[in-house]
Amino acid sequence: SLPQSELEYYSDSFDKIREDLWDRAGYLYREEQVKNFKQADLRFEHGKLIIRTQTGSFSKAGLSSKYALRGDFDIQLNCRMDFMRGVSGMDQVFILGVFDKSLKKGKMNNASIGLSMKEKSILGHLFSNCIVNGRRRGGNSQKIEKFNGAFRIFRTGKTISTLYKINGAAEWNRLNTFRVTDNDMLIGFQVRNFFGNRTTIRANHSISA
Repeated sequence: SLPQSELEYYSDSFDKIREDLWDRAGYLYREEQVKNFKQADLRFEHGKLIIRTQTGSFSKAGLSSKYALRGDFDIQLNCRMDFMRGVSGMDQVFILGVFDKSLKKGKMNNASIGLSMKEKSILGHLFSNCIVNGRRRGGNSQKIEKFNGAFRIFRTGKTISTLYKINGAAEWNRLNTFRVTDNDMLIGFQVRNFFGNRTTIRANHSISA
C-alpha cells in the first residue's frame, strides 16, 4: 500500500551495509556447532554483497530485515553461487526466506527458496520448503550445477509462492505455492557450510554467494 517513492527506500543495491534495513543474523542448531564456529565474512564489492564462509569450522553469516512485511508482498534477490564438486567434510547452502516476526519456537511459519550441495556430491539442488506452525508442510527440489539469476518470493493473502529465474531468461519458474500465513513477516538470507544436522566438519574450502 506504500507509494512507489517509499517502496524504493527498501530496495537495496548492496553498495554498503544498510544499518537501517538489516541486522546480522544467524543461529546454530547443535551444541557441536557452537563449540567450533567462525562467523562468515560479509563484504561489499562493485554493488554486490559477498558472503564467504571460513575454513576449519562451522561457518555461516546472513542478514535479517529490521522491518516486517504486512499484507501482500513481492520480494526479489539477485544471487550467484558456483558449487565446488566432490568436496568432503562440509556442505554448501544458501537460503532466502520469509518468516514470522514473532519468532516463537515451535510455532514458526516460514517459506524459503535456496541452493544446497551435500558433501561429496557432483550436483547441487535448487529447493523450496515451507514450515507452518513449526511443522514442515512440503517442498520440492531439482538438480542444478550452479546458479546465476534471481530468486522471488511473493504473497497474496496467506498464499506464498517461490520462484526463480536464470540470468537472460524472460520468464519466472515457479518452484512451489504454499498456504502459510498472513502474519507480518521478516526477510532473511544466509550462506553456510553445513546442514542443520551436521555434528562434525573439516571445511578445507570456503564457499561464497
